[in-house]
Amino acid sequence: LAHMDGRTCWETDLRQPLALVVGGEAEGASEEARKLANLKISIPMPGKIESLNAGVAGSVLMFEVIRQRSTN
Repeated sequence: LAHMDGRTCWETDLRQPLALVVGGEAEGASEEARKLANLKISIPMPGKIESLNAGVAGSVLMFEVIRQRSTN
């Protein structure tokens, strides 16, 4: 579950099988999705940026999944 209070995606092992859930900008993920999630991850954003839209956040996280899985 992509979540602002989660561990960063850089320090999380994303090589295991997973389902990535990114909620909408206004409401976030559904309550049911939050209850089912066993891991919350975030994207570090230094500087003045407070958030990313859901499409961009999902793209960044999928890139990190692919990056981790393509390196030994």
